[in-house]
Amino acid sequence: MNSKYPQFKTPVEQRVFDASEFTVQAKDILPLPDNQLDADVETSCRELATTLLDARQGDYTRILFFGGHLIKLGLQRYIQSLLGKRVFTHLATNGAGLIHDFELAAFGATSQRLPEALYRGGYGVRDGIEKLNDLARDAASTGEGYGERVGRYLCENNLADNSVFATAYSLGVPVTVHPLLGADTTHILPSADWAKLGKVAQTDFKIFTHGVSYLVPRGVFVNMGSAVHGPEVFLKALGWVVNAHGTIDAPFNTAVFDMQELPANWRGLHENAADPLYYFRPWRTLLRRVVKAPGMSWYVQGDLRETVPLLWRYIDSLQRKTT
Repeated sequence: MNSKYPQFKTPVEQRVFDASEFTVQAKDILPLPDNQLDADVETSCRELATTLLDARQGDYTRILFFGGHLIKLGLQRYIQSLLGKRVFTHLATNGAGLIHDFELAAFGATSQRLPEALYRGGYGVRDGIEKLNDLARDAASTGEGYGERVGRYLCENNLADNSVFATAYSLGVPVTVHPLLGADTTHILPSADWAKLGKVAQTDFKIFTHGVSYLVPRGVFVNMGSAVHGPEVFLKALGWVVNAHGTIDAPFNTAVFDMQELPANWRGLHENAADPLYYFRPWRTLLRRVVKAPGMSWYVQGDLRETVPLLWRYIDSLQRKTT
């Protein structure tokens, strides 16, 4: 039986764009710094760096969930370096993170100029981006994860230099994609098969949940720049794990990197549904609700272009001291 409601069915027309029409170019990817640690770096970054390296030493799970802006801000080199240092055992992102990573790797530019592209009818329909839909269909057939298939494609086609997905794949680190159907530009293309996208999203969620199941004891979940997707995907995965195991007695740790200001007493702040902060999921879910003592949570507030390099510098410095 078909729906009784009318549907929009005019197919989009894909177009060829010049790289200058995009706001982020491959040349904008930030290099790793060669300067030493600043004296006033955040205590949270130092403690988190120590905890991540301790978890690596004990072979405990370390998961990074990142939003699309981490890629748009040119922070790939930091994540690639941290993967090379075995700081994270699992990466996860939303559809935007996938698209920005793929576009920079395959085309050298991402993030169209709005509203210009939107009202020319060219938003999200660049020629070649349909490859992501092709890879989703392929992964649905082979049983691979979506992020896994994309990483393999980039590695096999010499497009790995600027890609977090490709780096993760080459190192055997799972990278999972958690799309919101209808919220990504690739979903409006004629090549989009939502049934296949749903299937590979389910595979990736199962891979992600497997990683979450090994967070205890002393594992670390880090959320960078994802105010809704990261906390909600993590919460559902954790709920599945607790349901399967009955309970989780051992502690794990969480950290959030975001620009939202929190009061100094955010750890002990009472939840109040009349306070707008109540609806800031990274605080309410990741920093308060899911962490059990003696597990720790850290909040690193600021521009990711400043806070991610701080974390990298601490990890790099601590690792050098132990080698």
